[in-house]
Amino acid sequence: MADIIPLELRRIVEFLNDQMGTRDIIFGTGKENGSVYPAFKPGGVSINPVYLSSDGKFWVQFGSLENKPVFGPIEARRELMQRFNAIDNVNFTDADLTKYPSIPLTTIAHDPHGLNKMLTALTWMEQQIEQTT
Repeated sequence: MADIIPLELRRIVEFLNDQMGTRDIIFGTGKENGSVYPAFKPGGVSINPVYLSSDGKFWVQFGSLENKPVFGPIEARRELMQRFNAIDNVNFTDADLTKYPSIPLTTIAHDPHGLNKMLTALTWMEQQIEQTT
């Protein structure tokens, strides 16, 4: 399994860089973990819907999206949630739509189509933001 996780991590970072190439990719340096995330500014408002952390998790920042463009309405966050819930054993609920849940990379790796499902969710997310920009 250890060999799969770096591949998943690498593919997600490559996707963020390639598919979201019109966006800045930010590499964070936290006190405990590093991170990478796409920077979006729909309507001039900064939003950071997701980030990949060196703690081995992919974080979805539903809580920070409330009252902001694109994913501010709960229905929009719910649709984004459903896209991530397509990954086996990801079970976000409506209660998570105001929080900051994560998906362990091992969960993505255990689903035979997990990486494709993740990339599909990210593509959809980016398309929704593009429509607003």
